[in-house]
Amino acid sequence: MKTVLIAEDNELLANLWKNALRGSDCQVHVARDGEQAMAIADRVNPDVVLMDIMMPKVDGLEAARNILARNPKTRLVFVSCLARSADIEEAHRMRAAEFLVKGRFSVQSLVDRVGRLLDDRKYYYPQF
Repeated sequence: MKTVLIAEDNELLANLWKNALRGSDCQVHVARDGEQAMAIADRVNPDVVLMDIMMPKVDGLEAARNILARNPKTRLVFVSCLARSADIEEAHRMRAAEFLVKGRFSVQSLVDRVGRLLDDRKYYYPQF
């Protein structure tokens, strides 16, 4: 079974996304900080990670680098409340599949994007 890790410190958003993804025939895990995201990723080897950038303990960019170092096939979708050019450039360098700005996408579009990534991990479809 495919696995998704949601790394989001906003409990409301994390639960909303988790509940929306439950119908996608995948296991969904939630981390509330970057340190927990790395630990869960080590344990479950996620196919897709939804990674908030501004996270407690370890920021999302550093946590994502750590996760990719252990599993380079993991697909990253960065989610941020800010569209800072430095963060977007770093996401490009990390070959993130997407960079989403909170409040500018629907839950259904998130589910659709994650579904496409779960269907075919070997292709790179940058959307930003």
